Amino acid sequence: MRTNPLTLLIAAAIASAACKNSDTLTGPMPTPTASAPTATPVPATATPLPATATPAPTRTPAPATPVPSPTPSTVTGVWSGTVAYHDLDWWEDCASAVTANLYQNGNTLTGDFRAACVRGLFVATLSDFRLTGTLTADGGAFQYSAAVSGVVLPGSVTISVPSLTIQKCSMDVCQVGGFDLRLSR
Repeated sequence: MRTNPLTLLIAAAIASAACKNSDTLTGPMPTPTASAPTATPVPATATPLPATATPAPTRTPAPATPVPSPTPSTVTGVWSGTVAYHDLDWWEDCASAVTANLYQNGNTLTGDFRAACVRGLFVATLSDFRLTGTLTADGGAFQYSAAVSGVVLPGSVTISVPSLTIQKCSMDVCQVGGFDLRLSR
């Protein structure tokens, strides 16, 4: 049987320490033990790792949906409402009630309207519920023309006539304040 040299070395060291000034060993021979590895102390607070940039979520905008013009079934027909005059000196004693007949053909809106002091015809183009066009009107002794704009929604129509030009005018002032029509079903 062969003896491990490390075992002999450990035994000799123990014998030398235990038997100081002695030539004999007494007692059982100690069994060698493996030394336990020493643990590195863990710090109380962990060092944070560098932050990793998280990419921000990107939003793709929803595609713009074109807003269609009102359908003929929502515009064509008889409407009633009020007229608000801009130049009360010119439109003196005019009642505010108005009726209109509107007709839509595609993006073209035509109409005629009647109020106590003025009646007229207009032709306008509809685009995204907005209308722009022209108006010819009769106010008794005067004929008028004007540009019109407005908004057409299911259930309501607003037509704005900022000013009217008097046709065949022989006066110093040939333009008067217009009016706004507010119509509903």
